[in-house]
Amino acid sequence: MQNTPETLLQACESLRLSAWDNVRYLVSVLALQGEQAKAFEAQIDGKPHYLLQALGVCFDCGRSNSYQVQIRLLTDTEFTPMKVLDITPLSAEQLGYLCMETAHFDHCY
Repeated sequence: MQNTPETLLQACESLRLSAWDNVRYLVSVLALQGEQAKAFEAQIDGKPHYLLQALGVCFDCGRSNSYQVQIRLLTDTEFTPMKVLDITPLSAEQLGYLCMETAHFDHCY
C-alpha cells in the first residue's frame, strides 16, 4: 500500500496527542515505512508550531505548547522556519506505548 498524505491523516484521525508527540509519531511511522521526513519548528501567524515535511506535503502537528491536537495538512499558509528538530524515530513497540500512555490519561483532562 502506497503512503499518501491522506492515508496517513486517516490513520492519525483518532489520535489526540500533544503537538510534540504528534511530530514524534509521524516521524516514527514514516521511518518504519522507509519514508524520509524533516521536522522543524516554525512560526505560523506569530505562534510556534511543529511541522513535518514528508510525502511531498507539510503536516502541521500543532502549536508547540498544545495538547490533544489533530494533525492537519498545511496548505497555502505562510510560515517562517525557526529550527530543524532532531527527532529519533521510535520503534513500533514504543509507538504503541506512546498512544497507550495518552489513552490512559485521557480521563484526567
